Amino acid sequence: MEDVHIIRNKKNAIKTVLFTTIILAFVIISMLEDIGQFIKFLLFDVIAVNVVGIVLISGGLFALIFGVYMIISRKAVNPRGMIIPIVLLSSILLILGFLLAKNTTDDLSDVGSYLSGNVREENVVITEFQNVSTPDGPLYYYTFEDGRTFEEGYRGKGFNDVIEGESYTIRYLPKTKKLLRIEKEIN
Repeated sequence: MEDVHIIRNKKNAIKTVLFTTIILAFVIISMLEDIGQFIKFLLFDVIAVNVVGIVLISGGLFALIFGVYMIISRKAVNPRGMIIPIVLLSSILLILGFLLAKNTTDDLSDVGSYLSGNVREENVVITEFQNVSTPDGPLYYYTFEDGRTFEEGYRGKGFNDVIEGESYTIRYLPKTKKLLRIEKEIN
């Protein structure tokens, strides 16, 4: 009986250490400047969202092709009864997949840009700044003097320490406009 408690305690300790390590890793990544923001972009936008989208698209195509094969080859028990479920399942998977994977080419292009050193840096005056709280975390909206707007959904060093009308140096990825760094210009 004691062995069971020891095993449970070890499992709980391992889970706690793993969870704490993950939290500390994200805190450290957030404190890093360019590379930290790029890692978050790579993990969440590029890998998690786009890969899930591609898997859903693949699943939708597989369901459609397999269903059509079963109906045409007359291997389905009730071919007419399969049509609506196949169309519904395929449609749902394909729509969700395309919604998630719609930015795949831009995201992959920006990964290549970052890895090759093609990151844009410029000095801008931020004329309007909004920090909107959402259930998923803060959402930052920046409007620059030239009318361009940037939206950022990740916390980052200096992302919310913005004063309207001040000059800032920003670094961002060219296609997705993913902010990597924002620093107040020192005059």
